Amino acid sequence: MDTVKARIQGNATVVTISKSLNVKPGTEYRFTKGQIVKFKLNI
Repeated sequence: MDTVKARIQGNATVVTISKSLNVKPGTEYRFTKGQIVKFKLNI
């Protein structure tokens, strides 16, 4: 599991995904927010 920090970019909050996960730029993903403010990226 990787740990990242959210940051503000323009009018959005952005989470950077490590390049090692081979996520293609422009690909859309869905995520869910847990009860204790944990996010899970559903790939």
